[in-house]
Amino acid sequence: MRGQTSSDQTSGSGLPSAPPSKTPRNAAVDESHPATVVPGPLLRNIAYDQKQIWTSPFKAKIQDLNWIVPIIGLTAGMINADAELSSRIDPTESFSRHAGTISDAGLAAAVATGGGLYLIGKARSDDHQREAGIVAGEAAINSVIVAEVLKMVSRRERPTDGTGQGRFFKNESLINSSFPSVHAIATWSIASAVAHEYPGPLTQTFAYGLATGVSLARVYGKDHFPSDVIAAATMGWLIGRQAYASHHRADLPGGGYGTFHQANTDQPVSPQTQFSPYVPLDSWVYPAFDRLAGLGVINSNFAGLKPWTRAECARLLEEAEGSIDVDSGDEGSRLFAKLADEFAPELKGDYAPYIGLDSVYARVTGISGTPLTDSYHFGQTIVNDFGRPFENGGNGLGGFSASGSSGALGFYIRGEVEHAPSAPGFSQAVQDAIQIADFKPPAPAQTIPEFNQFRLLDTYLTLNLKGWATSFGKQSLWLGPNRDPLLQSDNAV
Repeated sequence: MRGQTSSDQTSGSGLPSAPPSKTPRNAAVDESHPATVVPGPLLRNIAYDQKQIWTSPFKAKIQDLNWIVPIIGLTAGMINADAELSSRIDPTESFSRHAGTISDAGLAAAVATGGGLYLIGKARSDDHQREAGIVAGEAAINSVIVAEVLKMVSRRERPTDGTGQGRFFKNESLINSSFPSVHAIATWSIASAVAHEYPGPLTQTFAYGLATGVSLARVYGKDHFPSDVIAAATMGWLIGRQAYASHHRADLPGGGYGTFHQANTDQPVSPQTQFSPYVPLDSWVYPAFDRLAGLGVINSNFAGLKPWTRAECARLLEEAEGSIDVDSGDEGSRLFAKLADEFAPELKGDYAPYIGLDSVYARVTGISGTPLTDSYHFGQTIVNDFGRPFENGGNGLGGFSASGSSGALGFYIRGEVEHAPSAPGFSQAVQDAIQIADFKPPAPAQTIPEFNQFRLLDTYLTLNLKGWATSFGKQSLWLGPNRDPLLQSDNAV
């Protein structure tokens, strides 16, 4: 399911725009385009913004849960996985060794961008550039204030403190807390403000790419945990959005603010230029499409290259529509009806910006015997299951997926909490045989500990530039038509 929120004067996050000012910032502005900036000095604007920021949670609407729940769920899950993820970072790698310099340079570049826009706009008497610089600066100041307040409250240990567990309320310093990242929140707030003022794809790619690079550098440099920068990025983007809403002049150019709803235009949106999330590999739609292909209804499906995007699935349905009698009531028509209902937004050409919770799921699996869990040496009882752990006894998992789109740019997140009971492990004789087969020195047999962790599955960011879609992140690929895509054989057909 996809959630969309829209309003007239209020953002999807509950952050209202500032009331119209009594006097425009520029006296030469046409009275038919009143300014929306708050009059007065910088401190008055900052005070107004801080009031809006800290009271925004109390103004959230039911529709906002479509994006609030995924963000809170992702942050909470990452907090649980922070210590494990941070422990896997090798501080001797080149990027990690220079991460501090990279993050400082990235933040400086973001600040210089905002300051440069203001100075260039002032020199050229360009009100739009000058406003972009002011809004970016106010967003950065507001974000730093919010971050410092949260630091004093959270007092979280940094990845290099103590045992690296990132405990909250344990840091003795009020200003050295790990949560949230000041670098990330400040860079994301500036990026959000600039991207709203100049909403072109190149500007957004530069602004958000720079903010993402700074965030990754803070994690790889072990200055912050992943959840610190995820929370900071979310808050920074919202703060930049709020600053734009409060201080953007209506008569100047700029991106549309506030909602995840796109106004109707006379020009149809081309699916080839819009973000379309991939359908998860464990979705029911793939067997349904395989059956339609078996019935000869569709002929252009690439069975050996999955996952497919939702736009591709809609294209296949359009192909099938000309070869099937939807009113016959047979197997093909029933499958077509179910698939058409699933991909109704794409079939209608509805590619409006959105952010929403796609699914929430849970699963319990009981195994009474002794399962095979070492596919490298013996095989695996449960295959093609995203590498989820399982052992004898009760195994469970619960997770969610969410996605969002803003034209050519979009994201997909899928994460879950997984549980598997402990197990005795291999005997010493079996362990010795494994070590010999792998040409490794002897090792003592060990029990398999209980598994209880949050794990991200497919999680990626996609940018579609004129039909060329580039994805960054973690994705599952299916490179073959059979159940074991990488199985090699000398009996190929």
